Amino acid sequence: MSAIPLARWLAKKSARRALALAMGASGALALRRRLASAPRVRVLTYHRFGDIARDPFCMKQSDFEAQIRFLAEHERAIGLDDLRRFVAGEQELARDSALVTIDDGFASTFSLALPVLRHHAVPAVAFVTASLVGNPDAPRVEAERYMTWDELEKLAEGGIATGAHGYGHESLGQMSVAAAHEQGVRARELLESRLGRTVFSFAYPYGTLRDFNTGTRRALVAAGYALVFTSQHGSVRQGMDPHELPRVKVENGDTRALFRRLCDGALDSWRIVDSGLSRLQRPARKRGV
Repeated sequence: MSAIPLARWLAKKSARRALALAMGASGALALRRRLASAPRVRVLTYHRFGDIARDPFCMKQSDFEAQIRFLAEHERAIGLDDLRRFVAGEQELARDSALVTIDDGFASTFSLALPVLRHHAVPAVAFVTASLVGNPDAPRVEAERYMTWDELEKLAEGGIATGAHGYGHESLGQMSVAAAHEQGVRARELLESRLGRTVFSFAYPYGTLRDFNTGTRRALVAAGYALVFTSQHGSVRQGMDPHELPRVKVENGDTRALFRRLCDGALDSWRIVDSGLSRLQRPARKRGV
């Protein structure tokens, strides 16, 4: 995604801030946190890094640095293995801990995000589209290329786990179960063979309600994934289905105050917006079941 019209940009920013402020001002967020019977953690989603005005998916490095510094200073950052054990009930985590994830596999993950993460010793997960890594013919967004295999290897050496984001960046919900299974298997096998590391996590390309269903879940379980993430907002709790985990999107233009609130759960209810298109998405979910 590239720059969007100013009116749409302002409307989206206003809506996100309004929800976060409403959750805080009404006391709903504080009440929900007090009544929660068990800790909830959040999986934060990023995409690209750079300085492109009004591109919600392209985070300024300076803003990213401030956000990662906040997680480090407040000891909120966790790793992928921590989350896996937490969901399985094998490990306790502090309330409102956060896992940083970066989708797609663009080069700025290596050039701009990695130095920040290493400086603050914050772990993360790079969900990469396997067939696009090191592919000179891969489509570019705002002239940004995908990482090379050497860059992805150095990312892993720097403490950033690798997860699959499909073999091709295609909606699994729009294909057969067999095709979705093939996407999962080919992605995992290629990544593991090139990196020499186990790949046990998967993030759905797009991740909307039309992009996953019971059939895709079955396909990815069979493909060997222990954790699967959507793009639906919400918190992660112990005992949740590990193959349909929510995340919280962090966007360019989010203020530092908004970032802190979303780490506390102020945008968990954005899932209502996520599901607002369900009347359009629901028919597509029947495919592949």
